[in-house]
Amino acid sequence: MTGGKHPRGFSLFEAIVVLTVFSVAVLLVVTIFTNASSSQRRQAVSQKALGDARQLLNTLAQQVNTQRIDYNFYKGKSVYDNGEDVPTDASCVTFSYGDECNLKEPVNVLALINDRGERTRYWFDEANQDLLVCSDNPSVTPRDCKYNSGNYVSVTPDSVKFTRVQFYINPVSDPGYRGDIIECSNSDACTCFNDSAAPESGHQASASEGCPDWTSGYCPDGGGYCAVPNAQPTVTTSLEIEGSGLSVGSVRVPMQFTATSRIYDR
Repeated sequence: MTGGKHPRGFSLFEAIVVLTVFSVAVLLVVTIFTNASSSQRRQAVSQKALGDARQLLNTLAQQVNTQRIDYNFYKGKSVYDNGEDVPTDASCVTFSYGDECNLKEPVNVLALINDRGERTRYWFDEANQDLLVCSDNPSVTPRDCKYNSGNYVSVTPDSVKFTRVQFYINPVSDPGYRGDIIECSNSDACTCFNDSAAPESGHQASASEGCPDWTSGYCPDGGGYCAVPNAQPTVTTSLEIEGSGLSVGSVRVPMQFTATSRIYDR
């Protein structure tokens, strides 16, 4: 009778080693898949946010191209009031949210007006990180477009979160100004302010009267009067976005564009 050895099976130690290696391999595969999926999701959200933001910027550019800068808004001029010298329409002095009268600095409100007298106000609500719009036609149905009026509608796309929106308007006053010549001793004398720090030579805005008519914010040396700017109005919009739904600390994308009014008034 011929004797033989039975095949030897895996020991407990070998089985544990195999299971450990297999578990590590599965964990690595799952981790790579999860990271790839998360990266693809973030990229998709970011791409959609950028696309929607560009579309909104194109709309803003079209609005600027086909309308005028409503310089009366930044002078604090009220189109109509309640009979008691209290402005009922939006002007820079009714936006207590900040100094919206001083165009030497970026502002949170873009004020436009078309040939029919219809007014459009784009306002960035910093507290809620929301871009809002209010339209008003004084000759038909006057609408209160002051910052706290409740008549603003959000135009922020669902996929976008704005962390900053600022409007740089140039020149700082109306190139189509046809009023009286304003004497000046320095450039501040040609500038309108809406804060208590306005220099004595400047024009202080008030809620009832706004600012006196002024021109460019520029007093030429030896000229002795405020110069009317010879330039087409432009609006540079500077903003920063991040995709909605992304975690806190996600990458913020700065964007900027400049649009020019195509209406020639000079």
